[in-house]
Amino acid sequence: MEPEKVRAAPAILNAGAVAGAMDITAASIQAWLAGRTPMRMLQGIAVGWFGRSSFGLGWTSAAAGFATHFFIATSWAAIYWFASRRLKVLVRQAWWSGTAFAVLVYLVMYQIVMPLSAIHRRVSRRRRSRCS
Repeated sequence: MEPEKVRAAPAILNAGAVAGAMDITAASIQAWLAGRTPMRMLQGIAVGWFGRSSFGLGWTSAAAGFATHFFIATSWAAIYWFASRRLKVLVRQAWWSGTAFAVLVYLVMYQIVMPLSAIHRRVSRRRRSRCS
């Protein structure tokens, strides 16, 4: 294996862990300030997998939300790392590039991913009655 590829995994995993921890801490504080628990916030992430039933699954869906959150954070870190192999400005100007990338991630997650997730899907009464 090439030395550069060996170094990729620790860089990506560390960046995913740091970004994920910072983001989940901020989300937990926001949840708490809004009167919700961090567990409910994590279950909200798992709604993407389980739909609204996530809120009744207890620690199972909270753990799924936690794992999903860190998977997404690590995936974004991998995208940045691989892009930085071609676009050297991402390394030379890491503070500015990282900040711009964080804004891009925020916009993609809040304008594309979350609106498409199951958390925003509502099943109409007509459709519910057909499923029963």
